[in-house]
Formats: sequence, structure tokens, C-alpha cells
Amino acid sequence: MLRLALLIAGAVLAGNQGGEEALRPDSILRLPEGPQLVLFSNPGATVTALRVSVLLEEDAHEAGAARVLQAHALQRVRSAASSVGAVVTATRTPWGIAYTVVGPQTHFEYMAWILRQTVSEPNLDRVQFLRARAEVSDEVEREAETPPGVLAERLWSQITPSESRLDGSHASLQQITPGSVRDLWARTHRPDRMNVVAAGPVTVDPIIAALKDLVGSADAGPPKRADARAMPPPDRGRPQVLRRWYGEAFLAGDPADPHAEVLALMAGRSLRQGSQGYEAGVELWELDRTRILAVTGAAYGRNASAMTARIRGLLDETRSAITPEAAAGAAAGIRFQLLADARTPDGLIDLVGRHLDATGTPSGALDYLRRLDQVTAASLETFLTTVEGSGPVSAELRP
Repeated sequence: MLRLALLIAGAVLAGNQGGEEALRPDSILRLPEGPQLVLFSNPGATVTALRVSVLLEEDAHEAGAARVLQAHALQRVRSAASSVGAVVTATRTPWGIAYTVVGPQTHFEYMAWILRQTVSEPNLDRVQFLRARAEVSDEVEREAETPPGVLAERLWSQITPSESRLDGSHASLQQITPGSVRDLWARTHRPDRMNVVAAGPVTVDPIIAALKDLVGSADAGPPKRADARAMPPPDRGRPQVLRRWYGEAFLAGDPADPHAEVLALMAGRSLRQGSQGYEAGVELWELDRTRILAVTGAAYGRNASAMTARIRGLLDETRSAITPEAAAGAAAGIRFQLLADARTPDGLIDLVGRHLDATGTPSGALDYLRRLDQVTAASLETFLTTVEGSGPVSAELRP
């Protein structure tokens, strides 16, 4: 069985070496005073995928404003996209906002116009603003009313007290006004702070022509930042709790380092083995410059002590499971999933775009795959020791 597992892991790893070529763009250029463009050209395709990302940071008192801006942008263009059979989405990433539109190549110019609209000036009237803010507030409040959401917020606030949650909090969202949303847009939505990734049967010239009006706030220039105000106190929700909840969190290195993902995968596998009578899981939270490894669980009274002890000892348990075969297999599994996701145009531009935003280089996704190949049992044990030294912080909810 061990030999079979090694053969399978080796086949997956070797079989995907060639898949790296799919992540190598056909063209990379920086438009004068404009965005960086990364193009994957597939002449035989009938679908085009376009992604524009805006790099931004929020002050503590405006946490959640980017999500409000994102919600308003989608409200403006969603019906226009559906009219030509395209799908438009938006994601608040640790590095900014990413807008994606995917649809038939026959409507390329129209989809490019939709993308320009997403990053254009937000002319918010009061009704539009309240609708967008309510959409974000509802999501934040729903999470704050659940035990997992409260536990995650408490872990987050301890391990990264200076970092606001991407969605903001109820307190910070209530401070946001139409003026502060527009100020955030004017300060950040500049062409030289944008990245564009495209995939489909398009060439450089049509893409450049389509993006020439992607001007953002360049003409106006960045406004003076408002004086920073104190961060609103975190929302200390108290949801109805029927089980005991417990969690621990650790800092887990740079987002460009795949060791954290390999460790999270192996820790999750260890946790699933022998977990009886309680619920537990491992998550990897991503920030702009670091990651957080979070282990949480819930159990009714008689199993609560076993659940808590298991979480507290999980990293030691994971260390005992690190072997050359296990480390190589976990890294190969992650590589396989990344390349499988990149087989579609939207999956490709999302993978390349996220790593581009995180690292500033179009080869970020390729570099990540290559670093996966360098993960060994020894390097993973060293990384695990570093992670252990960063924590843990813990949080608990009791009935």
C-alpha cells in the first residue's frame, strides 16, 4: 500500500509538471500610466474571461467601505452582464477588490465596458448607498450571530489586533458615509494601482483599446486622507450557544510560502482521523502579508474535554505524521487542485490574478507551484516549529 501511495503521488506530481505552462502568459505589459496587463491568448476558445483588481488598504475607521463599494459596483452592472449571457463577480481580497466578467467572445467589447463600469466613480445617492451598506451589514451581522463567527472574531482580534476584518464590523460600517466611500475610491482606484488579467481568443491590441478608458481617479489625484480615528471596539456578540466551542490560532507565514497550505492540509487530515463525538476543523485565513492557521471545534458536555485536548495537541500530532511520503503527497495534492482549477478561463485568471496582487509579479502563481515542489518533510518540520512559536492565541464559548 505504501508503494502504491508513493506511485500515485509521484504520478500526480510528474503529470502536472507540464501543466505549469498553462500559467505562463503570452503577453505582459504595463500600459503608460495605466494598469499592468497579463494576457493568456487561446485563439480557439469561444469564452473570454477578464479580471481587473484594484490594490487598496482601508483605515481602521473605514473598514468595510471597500465591501460597500464592491456591492454598489455589482448592483450597477449585474443586469447589463446578464443581458449578454455574461457573469460578473466581485471579491474583496486581502489586497484589494477584484472584479471578474466571463462571457462569450462575441460580446467582448461589451464585457470590457462592464469591467470599466465596475471601477468607475461611484455616484451614490442615499438610497443606493443604504442598499449597498445594508447588504454588507446583513452579512456581517449574520456571522456575528453564530458561534463560529464569534469565535473567529475573537481569535482574529487577539492574533492581529491592528488588522481589521475585510468585511468590517457593525461599528465600523455604521461610520461609513457616501462621502467616505467616494474618498476611498478616489484615493485608491487609480490606473497605476490596477492589474488586469485576461484569458480567451483575444490579442493585445483589442485589450489595450478596451482598457484605454480605464482611467479611474487619475485626473483628480488622491485626496488628503482624513485624520485617522480610533478603531471601533470589536463587536462582542453573544449568540445562543448549546455546545462548548474552542479555538486556537497561529501566525503562519508569508502568503507566497506554500508550507502553510501543506501544513493546514496535513493538520486537517490528522484531525479527521479519530474525531468522534465532536466537530472540529482547520482553516487558513489569508491577510495581505501573512496567514493565520486556525483550529476550531465544538462539542457537547461529555465530549468537550476531548475536543479541547485534541485541538491543543494537534500540531504535535501533525508533526508525528510528517514523513517524506506524506509531505510530498500533500504538496502534490495541492498542486493538482490548483492546476485543475486553472483549466477554466475564470479559474486561470483568478489564480494568476490573486498571486499577482499578492506578490506584484505576473509569475507569482508559477513561483508558488515551484515552491510547492521544494516542500520536504524537513522544511515542513522547521516551518511547524516557527508556527508554534507564534502562538497560540485561544478563545472559548460556553453554553
